[in-house]
Amino acid sequence: MIHRAKFQNFKALKDVEVTFDSRLTVLVGPNGSGKTSVLRGIYWLCQMATDDGLSKKASAEVRETFQETFSGEKEPQLIEVATQIAEGDSGFRFRMYPGTASQPAIERFLGETIAKAQVFAHPGLEFGPAELIQLHPGKLAAPSLTEQTPPSLKPNGSGLASLLSYFKNEDEVRFAQAVSMLRKVVDRVQGIRITRVKVGGSGHFGEGLLFDLPNRKGVPASAMSDGTLYALGLIVKILDPQRPKTLLIDDIDHGFHPKAQLTLVELLHKLLDEIPDLQIIATSHSPYILDRLNWNEVRVSSLRDDGSAVVARLEDHPDFDRWKDAMSPGEFWSTFYEEWATKTKPALQPVS
Repeated sequence: MIHRAKFQNFKALKDVEVTFDSRLTVLVGPNGSGKTSVLRGIYWLCQMATDDGLSKKASAEVRETFQETFSGEKEPQLIEVATQIAEGDSGFRFRMYPGTASQPAIERFLGETIAKAQVFAHPGLEFGPAELIQLHPGKLAAPSLTEQTPPSLKPNGSGLASLLSYFKNEDEVRFAQAVSMLRKVVDRVQGIRITRVKVGGSGHFGEGLLFDLPNRKGVPASAMSDGTLYALGLIVKILDPQRPKTLLIDDIDHGFHPKAQLTLVELLHKLLDEIPDLQIIATSHSPYILDRLNWNEVRVSSLRDDGSAVVARLEDHPDFDRWKDAMSPGEFWSTFYEEWATKTKPALQPVS
């Protein structure tokens, strides 16, 4: 499990450390306060720490971010993530200097990622990959072709129909579990069926999804709400045996009714109990999501006057002890929001 991530001069994260002491952590705060940057930094670093290194898409994103971040900067950039073991920290550290930020230098650097990055504490650490989930309703609803066995569900939601079809044919218990969990979040869904459909203009047949509702059967996925599709995609991704140990989920409350948000968090806790090696780090703007979280599962992001971000535990609020028994985490955040974090969170010392 990742228990610490540190950032220096990475977008708005000029000097930020985020701790994770639970396998479910949700970051809340205003737009532009560094929540998604935390997810991206962890994702890139976990990718670099694997044998495969960065994908072409991630490499392009890293190059773009480095060029954007180093514009006018004179300080080195650092991203560091760590897991905790009995003797201390084990993890992966990535540092880049402004003097090497030209396009050719960045490309050369990414070609030598493993050689130039620093592995600290325990070189033999098995540091697993992470996946940044940004589901798109159109991708989730689209019919798909089975291109590999077992099929994969892409981070944007592509391939959902194929993976569910595989579950139905090869693992009926997992398919039934996915449908049952979806019905708890969206109770009007009575069932899901797989249909054969032509995919795009290729003339090939692939898999499509049909939903059975109380007054209408066989509703195509394209006619379902964004929230329903998002909930199904998230559930299937977590149930997928191929998923990585760390899921980074941007905007976890996307399109959900408040009641469905409460149920979703309850399901996530249940899945984490059943899957002991899974960790979820997510962002949200919803107090309803926080209402079903434990206090230690919430991190608050805010912006200082100079535009730099700060991230604090909700428990760091100076009046936490006074109100913790009278309010839920969602009520507490809705009352105090996040400006206090800029006054109570001390700046970190630079890492050598």
